[in-house]
Amino acid sequence: RGAGSSTIVVQGGRPLHDCEHTIIADRIVAATYLSAAAAAGGGVVYVPKGAYRLEQPIVVKSGVELQGSTDYMHYVRIDTTVFLTDYGKAQEDAQPLITLEENAGIRGFNIVYDKVTQETIQPYATTIQGQGADAYIVNVTAVGGWYIADFNSHRCDRHYIEGLNFFTFKTGIAVGGGSENGVVINGHANPGALWDSGYTDYKWDSSWEGPLMTYLHENVVGFYVGETKNQVNFMTFIFGSKNGIRIDDGADVTVIGHGTDFSATGIHLTGNANAVI
Repeated sequence: RGAGSSTIVVQGGRPLHDCEHTIIADRIVAATYLSAAAAAGGGVVYVPKGAYRLEQPIVVKSGVELQGSTDYMHYVRIDTTVFLTDYGKAQEDAQPLITLEENAGIRGFNIVYDKVTQETIQPYATTIQGQGADAYIVNVTAVGGWYIADFNSHRCDRHYIEGLNFFTFKTGIAVGGGSENGVVINGHANPGALWDSGYTDYKWDSSWEGPLMTYLHENVVGFYVGETKNQVNFMTFIFGSKNGIRIDDGADVTVIGHGTDFSATGIHLTGNANAVI
């Protein structure tokens, strides 16, 4: 409902409890188009608190925001709008689960890969990908994905990523692609989100020398900075990784207040980068 205004409300949200409430991905896409058409310059697609399955990719069109119920920085335990997914399993190069066009964004919800277990770690399609200037992510938590936020494959000038809490099996937040004047602020990663979400498998071995932490030390990059100009990363943190932050050839970045704990390397610098840390 909401046609004719700048806000579209997706109906049907309710807590998961003992069953799943399903929203077909096409319905969310349709609501996105409606909101964009309803208000000159775009609008908001609001999904109320509740748990929903999202098993097909969606595109947030230019000028549109996909919004959940919790517009402040939050951890995975909070009762909020949750998209449960197993989309893109063993399809690393498939279309991202959520694509953000120019001047499009998401805020205020959780994404949980609820089928992943310690025995089934494998590549998935990217969770969120920016594909234009002014794309943004604000106050979102994403748990169990392979590549959480890709702002490196496409140029995304003035990208803005704030309050993205995550846990990844490969890459957390990556920026690059020649992007200028981008900001990453308060992005935090902790493997505890795997067993704290309430939707994922509780049988993870969290011991210091166990299979999960060993995997993270050998495979995960928390924050990646590639070809950029005037990039700022502020107050980022990861627990458990191969590289807490990796700064690569062509990067022009200022890093303020980054923290890495229980990782193989805190900061990895390579190539011809201009980095102030």
